[in-house]
Amino acid sequence: MTNYLYLLWYLPQMGGPRHWALFIVNSQEPDAYGTLFHCITDKTALARGYCCTFATDIRFGVSIKGPRSIPTYEDRTLLGPVNDDVKLMMTEYAEAATQMVNEHNVPKGRTESNCHDWVLHILRSLDNSHLIEHGALGRAAACPR
Repeated sequence: MTNYLYLLWYLPQMGGPRHWALFIVNSQEPDAYGTLFHCITDKTALARGYCCTFATDIRFGVSIKGPRSIPTYEDRTLLGPVNDDVKLMMTEYAEAATQMVNEHNVPKGRTESNCHDWVLHILRSLDNSHLIEHGALGRAAACPR
């Protein structure tokens, strides 16, 4: 089955740079539901005094329109089709990217890598494995931050 990989971005409620997330859906219908992959501040680590660590957050059954109470996911770009294997492996890619971001941030004691780096780590891995279409990584890197 063909799935579609999107990069979504929106302004967080607390301000700051746009938040990036990846979204996989099996339809290009405007009201489709799919899986949202993103990294968020690790509240457990924050309670222990680490201010710069992230955790992987995966949400199933999310509307591509976004929840009505927060900014919608109307700001997005289609990165291209992906097969079921990519969809099944996304959790592993997401966890690996979270680990890479945290390994960069923790020794420095500050957040230098963020959700943008997280998304680009995943897309670079998919691109290196020829699992996303040519040009998807470049399109993502050009999206608003």
